[in-house]
Amino acid sequence: MKKVLSESPLVIIADENYDCSLSINHPIVQQDLENCHSEKRRKEIIFTRSLIHQELRIEELKKDPIGRPTLEKGDVSISHSGSLFGICYHPSKMVGMDIEIISEKPRRIKSKFQNKSELVFDVSDLEITRLWTLKEAVYKYLSRPGVLFAEQIWIEKINDENFKAEYRVNGLVKETIMLRSTIFKDHVISFTI
Repeated sequence: MKKVLSESPLVIIADENYDCSLSINHPIVQQDLENCHSEKRRKEIIFTRSLIHQELRIEELKKDPIGRPTLEKGDVSISHSGSLFGICYHPSKMVGMDIEIISEKPRRIKSKFQNKSELVFDVSDLEITRLWTLKEAVYKYLSRPGVLFAEQIWIEKINDENFKAEYRVNGLVKETIMLRSTIFKDHVISFTI
């Protein structure tokens, strides 16, 4: 299964039935497999890199100093959770994307990422998972080490699918980022727009 969730930025998700056979031996897939010993991690690499190669026709993928994928032209964000894998791509803007299975797991660590203005998200596992994915997508978009999720990334709900994030430093808004969030197959998928 492959599904396009958005055209701009281009957001494509796939599950374990996605055909990776056209890319399995391509350098973009193989480059990260050499040092990977976990079968789960190998699968994540194969599926996400195959999506990049087959759907975007990208031939080379590099990483920045914090491990974020970089392209010669455009920007890409990669995410995976459970049986879903996804990419978010834009030819000229920075992007960020996160996928998470809806669960109680984010609730257990909410003190690390939730601030006082975001208590409206603390009503269900779905909403607290959504808040986590929104913050992860912003973090990937910012591509800055050391960002403090609770103190520096503030999320505001606009409607059921659209959200506004503020990246704050010393209480001052440095950047406003718009996001979209959707539910698909018991997963929350959030990405910058």
